[in-house]
Amino acid sequence: MVEEARLRAREQTRRATAGRGPRRVSGGLSERHVRVSISIMGCLMLALAERGRATGGRSRLYQVGLLGFGVHGFTHLLNSAVWRGYTPGVATAPTVVIPFSAWAVRELARNGVLRLDGRTITTAFVGLPVTILGIHGLTARLVDPEDAPEDVAPGRTAPGERTTPGG
Repeated sequence: MVEEARLRAREQTRRATAGRGPRRVSGGLSERHVRVSISIMGCLMLALAERGRATGGRSRLYQVGLLGFGVHGFTHLLNSAVWRGYTPGVATAPTVVIPFSAWAVRELARNGVLRLDGRTITTAFVGLPVTILGIHGLTARLVDPEDAPEDVAPGRTAPGERTTPGG
């Protein structure tokens, strides 16, 4: 009964949105854009995690990535506050991203390898927006142009629409 109602609701949504282009989430980004961006970020985090493993957490690059990862969790919370609703990442930011980053930083400190100097912190805070913009730029190039209406670049909102702040 519940499954039947869910399938009926999904079909009604599909019919209502047929012919309107891709489903838009997070302030106008297509659902596909969001998924590809998350996948690219996941690959980057995997590479940074390997760097951290290989160096016992001593790598400045790993620590910069870890700090940036934690701070980026707050951008998801801010994004949902600005858009007054659900945006991708808002569920995992307070339950996974921020707690994991805090735990990992505490472990690095406990083991005497944490570098919380000006260079690491500055690189993390400057690198975060550069990384987010770079990932969204790469995603816009990768996402199939047929996903967007003719007058909209892949992964972007239509002219005049608000775009998502943060990342």
